[in-house]
Amino acid sequence: MKAAATSEGLPEEMEMVQGILRGEAASAERFTRRFRDQLIAWLSSKCDAKDGRSREKAIDLIDQLIAECVAGDAGRAKGPLLSKFGGKGSLEGWLRRSARCRLISWWRSLEYRSEQTESSLITSDEDESPLDSRLAVSTDVYTEEAIAEVLRDALLFGLRQAEREEPLGLVFLRLSSLHGIQKQRLAQAWNRDPAQAGRRITKALELIRDGAQDYVHSVDPYLDLEWSDYLKVFEVYPRLMHGDVETGS
Repeated sequence: MKAAATSEGLPEEMEMVQGILRGEAASAERFTRRFRDQLIAWLSSKCDAKDGRSREKAIDLIDQLIAECVAGDAGRAKGPLLSKFGGKGSLEGWLRRSARCRLISWWRSLEYRSEQTESSLITSDEDESPLDSRLAVSTDVYTEEAIAEVLRDALLFGLRQAEREEPLGLVFLRLSSLHGIQKQRLAQAWNRDPAQAGRRITKALELIRDGAQDYVHSVDPYLDLEWSDYLKVFEVYPRLMHGDVETGS
């Protein structure tokens, strides 16, 4: 899905992204040199200074992210992850959101919690925070913002998919959901059968849902969410249905 990367981003970044999507090795090498080390430093800064395992995992997660961006995920037959970059905002910001979401998912995993439990049984330092406190610091501070931003990007990806494949259905959906216009009135205004208008709305919703879920599974294969979690993001970004990423504040 190479069309997902558009000309809205910084020209230099978009040129590099398009080069990677065309399979250019030079673009992939430039991308790795530019982002790998700075992403590792940034993601490591989100870890507790005493949590050496998370800092080690941050390196693994960034290497995995970089590899999927330039070559895809062969195990799941996925193309380059950069095909999901829509060009809104900086590429670095998009990569940071993806990386932080993956780290949060790992913090929530059984692997991390098992390791932390074993560590807490071994250490006897009085100044060491209890396990529950460390997990709270690791998961609660960044979770809501990070996941909301990833879901926002995912819904934008789904909306773009609906714009391409079911533009009229998306118009109907926006008018009905944002302005409360009944589908009978929409059908009359567009000289359509009400049942057809309903099918178009349903199709647009399916495209948004499938596109958003595909995006999230690509960005973070371990993030397990329900469709209701996606819908809550519209409360944080009430103008998101129109493609506006500003919050309601």
